[in-house]
Amino acid sequence: MLKNVWGRLPKDLRERPFDVYTACVLFLVGVYGIVDSTFPERYSDELSPFLTNIISIYLVVASGAILYSLSKDAKKCSPSKVICEFFGWAFIAAAALATSILYVFGLINYAHPNSWMVWVTWLAVWLLLFVAASLRSLGVYITYRSKK
Repeated sequence: MLKNVWGRLPKDLRERPFDVYTACVLFLVGVYGIVDSTFPERYSDELSPFLTNIISIYLVVASGAILYSLSKDAKKCSPSKVICEFFGWAFIAAAALATSILYVFGLINYAHPNSWMVWVTWLAVWLLLFVAASLRSLGVYITYRSKK
């Protein structure tokens, strides 16, 4: 039964399950960031909740665009598919970089974190997400240019 369901999925969803998983997790992180004003945990001022909501909306829209592009037919390779995936990963990279900057800004302007290990771990996660999403966006661009 699982093979029957798996076989009916679009080709990109079957061939790139890690991209699908990452986009789904980032979609949920974006929704959670909108719902919970203290996520991600860091020291903040009056402007940080506003910026966090913008970053969360970026994550939701970008993840939705990636999931949309992966559900399109891979054989046709339409421009909308490539554009959605390219900009989806680029927006995720921008959101991750903005979150990293907010972490560093909070450290510079406010008190030191209670746990340096937790702070460094979160900063590393957001910076690595920035690098991974940037490389994925660049990979989509290079793949599209090579097919032209």
